[in-house]
Amino acid sequence: RDTDSGIFTNIPSFLVIKTSDQSASGNGEQVKVTFDSEVIDTDSAFDLSNNKFTVPSGQAGKYFFYVEYRAGNSDNDSLDDIGIYLYKNGAAAGGDSYNNAYASNYPKSIHMTHTEILDLAAGDYIELYGRFDGTSSRNGNLSNARFGGFKLGT
Repeated sequence: RDTDSGIFTNIPSFLVIKTSDQSASGNGEQVKVTFDSEVIDTDSAFDLSNNKFTVPSGQAGKYFFYVEYRAGNSDNDSLDDIGIYLYKNGAAAGGDSYNNAYASNYPKSIHMTHTEILDLAAGDYIELYGRFDGTSSRNGNLSNARFGGFKLGT
């Protein structure tokens, strides 16, 4: 990494993806989203074993996070409500939801994205949770998940 010439000045930075579906079920309960592949991890700050990004020592500051995933119903049932939530040190720190409760035709899958800026101290950790709710069986999956972030430059 070359911070003097402006290349990768927003570090630490990471991008992780999920290459397979993750089961989700149960009346809108939040499920921790797990990842299986790192695309970028400049400071080895994302741990695939526990699916957490931890701010490295000396790297406190404001961080920009972006997340996306698709929720689909494995029983070909309709979806009416999904959500994405960032957790900081085990507590909700931001997120977004999509509620289609009043539409006449519920979609079979929904693609969700969210961005968030958080002020973090060294040692703080961030996790991603998803929520999924369908109209009857509520058995489904989360797929095409991406989770990334970087420290905003000064």
